[in-house]
Amino acid sequence: MVRKPEFFIVGAPRCGTTSLTHYLNSHPDVEICAKDVYFFGEDLLKQPTRSMRKMDDVDQYLRLFSRSSKKCVGETSVWYLYSQAAPNEIKQFVPSAKIIIMLRNPIDMLMSLHRHYLAVGNEVVQDFGKALEVESERKRGRRIPRTLGLPLKMLFYREIVKFSEQTRRYFETFGRDACFVVIFDEFVSDTKRIYRDVLRFLNVHADFEPSFVQHNPRKCVSRLPLGWLRVYTAARSIDRFLCRIGLAEKPYTRQYVLQQLARELSPEIKQLGALLERDLSHWSQRWSAENGK
Repeated sequence: MVRKPEFFIVGAPRCGTTSLTHYLNSHPDVEICAKDVYFFGEDLLKQPTRSMRKMDDVDQYLRLFSRSSKKCVGETSVWYLYSQAAPNEIKQFVPSAKIIIMLRNPIDMLMSLHRHYLAVGNEVVQDFGKALEVESERKRGRRIPRTLGLPLKMLFYREIVKFSEQTRRYFETFGRDACFVVIFDEFVSDTKRIYRDVLRFLNVHADFEPSFVQHNPRKCVSRLPLGWLRVYTAARSIDRFLCRIGLAEKPYTRQYVLQQLARELSPEIKQLGALLERDLSHWSQRWSAENGK
């Protein structure tokens, strides 16, 4: 009998997916047999990139799961949430699939993603505010980092955090009962409870407790390979020079950027809260003019 994945952790990136993957793999009845293989999500990868390659061979994909002896097997691919095509593709392939969605305050998530991109060479604009500003230019094919190893659409920061639209696609495709949403704040503050809830959702023994050690922590730019570091350093020097001669804007203050972003994303956060039937207003209030830091 051909074995297919029973569940998918579909993202979002920088929302605790790596930690949850490790915790689930520690369970005696659960195994995540594939991570970031992108068998689904036709719209994500039109062609291979330095950091991402789409798996097209169905037999090769299924072999990842057939070799497991665990009761429950799954896949983690953090960009499936961003993909418009992935929900329907997964549904057609595994109609009974269970979906785990991990979400985070979009402002915190974007800051974390920007730092991560800097560390691995997918971003060269060091200032977070400027990186947000050049998004419109990048949609026109400009200001693209030479070291970019991902599809260009993964530099469209504001598009990445349209969580209400992305989550609704999965709700509509699989039904709410087949989807489990994990809020990053709660996952961090009450990891044991959230982990048990996920195990119950997967219908496996919920009393098992792994070692809850943080995985995939914040990276530093100094970890870049030497070649990328030289390109990155050169790009930063050019940015500073353009600022000095008035051909580029100086970096924004952190507080100003976060306050602006909080106002911009407030409607999105409100829509997501309504969809999840939860009050998430504190996400934007945290960075309001009164509380911004």
